[in-house]
Amino acid sequence: MRGIRLLFLIIALLGMAGASYAQLAETRSEIEQQTSELSDLSSQLSQDRISMGEAQAELEEKIAAAEQMQKALRAQEENLTQRLGWLGDAAEGETSEVSTQRNQLQSELDTLQTMLGQLRTNISTIQRLETEISEYRRETRFNRLTERSDSLVEAETWSQIGRELSGLQTSSQRDFGAWMAHQDRKQSTFVLIAKIVGIVVLTGALTYWLRRWLEFQAGRLNRGWDRIEGQYTGPRLVAVLARTAPAIIAGFAMYQAILSFELVSVSMEPVLRTIWLGLAVASFVDSSARIFLTEQGAASSLAKLSPSNSRTLRFGMTLTALVIALDAAIASILHQFSNVETLQVLRAGTTAILLVGFILFLTRKSLWRTNLDEPDAEPIYVMNRQVFRFFRFSVRILTGFALLGVLLGFVNAAHALTTRICLIALAAFFLLFFRNFVRETIDLFFSAGRHADEPKETEATASSDADSSMAGVWSDMLVDSLLLLAALPILLLLAGFDWLDLSLIVREFADGFTIAGQRFSPMQILFGIFAFLVVMALTRALQRVTDNRLLSRIRVEDGVRNSLKTLIGYVGLGIAFMTAIGMVGFDLSNLAIIAGALSVGIGFGLQSIVNNFVSGLILLFERPIKVGDWIVTTSGEGIVKKISVRSTEIETFDRSSIIVPNSELISSSVTNWTHKNTLGRVTVPVGVAYKEDPDRIMEILQKIPEKVELVLEFPEPVVLFSGFGDSSINFEIRAFIADVSKSLAARTQLRVAIFKEFRDEGVEIPFPQRDLNFRAADDTFLTKVKPVIKSE
Repeated sequence: MRGIRLLFLIIALLGMAGASYAQLAETRSEIEQQTSELSDLSSQLSQDRISMGEAQAELEEKIAAAEQMQKALRAQEENLTQRLGWLGDAAEGETSEVSTQRNQLQSELDTLQTMLGQLRTNISTIQRLETEISEYRRETRFNRLTERSDSLVEAETWSQIGRELSGLQTSSQRDFGAWMAHQDRKQSTFVLIAKIVGIVVLTGALTYWLRRWLEFQAGRLNRGWDRIEGQYTGPRLVAVLARTAPAIIAGFAMYQAILSFELVSVSMEPVLRTIWLGLAVASFVDSSARIFLTEQGAASSLAKLSPSNSRTLRFGMTLTALVIALDAAIASILHQFSNVETLQVLRAGTTAILLVGFILFLTRKSLWRTNLDEPDAEPIYVMNRQVFRFFRFSVRILTGFALLGVLLGFVNAAHALTTRICLIALAAFFLLFFRNFVRETIDLFFSAGRHADEPKETEATASSDADSSMAGVWSDMLVDSLLLLAALPILLLLAGFDWLDLSLIVREFADGFTIAGQRFSPMQILFGIFAFLVVMALTRALQRVTDNRLLSRIRVEDGVRNSLKTLIGYVGLGIAFMTAIGMVGFDLSNLAIIAGALSVGIGFGLQSIVNNFVSGLILLFERPIKVGDWIVTTSGEGIVKKISVRSTEIETFDRSSIIVPNSELISSSVTNWTHKNTLGRVTVPVGVAYKEDPDRIMEILQKIPEKVELVLEFPEPVVLFSGFGDSSINFEIRAFIADVSKSLAARTQLRVAIFKEFRDEGVEIPFPQRDLNFRAADDTFLTKVKPVIKSE
């Protein structure tokens, strides 16, 4: 039997070895080809026979292929190592087939490891070439920004501009004449005009219809949201899209139609694309500013701006976007012609000067002040005063450097600085609006049914509102972190970085670091934190839905509801922790080592904490004490408000809070007045004079409970003759009430009724009487004492 098993194993390994060998041969040829191509690409780059953009694109493809092959080869390496483990080490008396198979697998493993080494070399080469390209492009960009061009204040510069304009006019007329001659050969002038008019009419009709339809849909959506939650950013964001989408779609349709009908030359295609994109961005900026920068639609503190300031900001943002779009279109047009360097300087300098004016105008203090109607009061701005001063001062200083750069001839640096400031400011505004939309959407989702399920203001409602507030804080932090992480690449691109720099940063960031043989990636850590927060948010939502929509409808008491909510929170915390640990890449099997180390710490320093934690779990499962119970402990007496992981909060009748460790409630005796029900007994003692008839007194007292509304008829009240006192004979009324928390009021009403009844019946309630006997120890002393009488 053992020989048959070994034979089947050898046959299976031979089959797998054949397939693996063929695959390895194919992969080896791909690696060799990639190595040769990388050598040729490096030679082309050193001899400037290939552009940086083309080389970067090829390198991105090659590193993706190399990483994919590396991943596949590592999987094969683990497979071969496992199969060698099946065969075991060489031993005496083994068959030749087993030895041959072991040698073949070892040979394949050696070959595969050699291929992995070559792949690592190729990846290192690709990364080196990408670094060199990135450094070269950064150096080129820096040189272009720091290059000094002709100053616009020099007369010779304007003479050169005039000559270049004349040459540009001549070139344009020549190109236009050649294009017209080409069009005349293809179609008549009438057909050409008809096409242009048709495109304009159809585009206008499409824009008008699409805008009307989107505005109608946005209005319906807005009315629906207003019924749900009042002012909400969602409908306004839809309104922005309704205003912007028709212009963008119509512009794209016109752009494609012009190209399809060959109404412009092929060289003008980049110009048309730049114009379309610029107008689309300007349209989006104008629509966003028009919708959001109003008193009703502004986000957060921007709503406090006056209407005139809001209109000024909208006008400035739209005009800034138009200037940047026009600058990009002119740059694209000038790029089609040669010998226009001075015109490019004029374009960049003019744009920089215009943007400097816009920045200085839009950073005025009065424009961002929210209490303009109080001129004598201390100014209040939309952000922290110190932060506002810092940003305003920094922007104005940079703007001053840009203006100085234009005058001194550093036009490219001034143009880059002003455009980057404006683009980053516009991106910050859009990020603020989108952040407000996301946060309001989350708040609307979590609070959709809370108030409908709990119409009355109760302690459960207050607790739910507190939990919702805390969940809102965590969700806001999560939204802000994710938006900042997503917006960071965009802000870096606007600041002057290119995609290659960002890809290298992201790759280095994703590679991570190694600790004790365990590889940790910052990207995986971020994903783990994100997964932890998402699971915790879902846990909070599940707690809220279970409490408000399920347990409240089936009339579950508050203590059970609190216990179930807490248990769901513990389970969610455990799932969130394990999910985060798994996504970080930590081997869960190593938790046994950590648990062993923690057990030592628990035995010495954390024993009390673990004891309280386990006691808290016992309280939640066994439920001898629940939220809302009236308990008496050695630490104090009061109502249980919260049972947490380590301790229990008790609110005394003086409205002070006692924090009692859970272990004390488990190990010590606790009086719980409301453990099973709220039924309780009150006892009122009363004493009468010795001259009274006990039968008559008991008859009077038996009528007292009937006059008190809080006293129950069943169980019946009891009147007892409790004993003989020093000055009175004592009786007790023992009665039951439905709610033991009203025992003080019940005792008060019983005492008042007893007092009135005794007064009407003439029953005497005695006070303590004492007989004092004086014994003279020395008569001589008494005769010597003379009374002192003061005369009035």
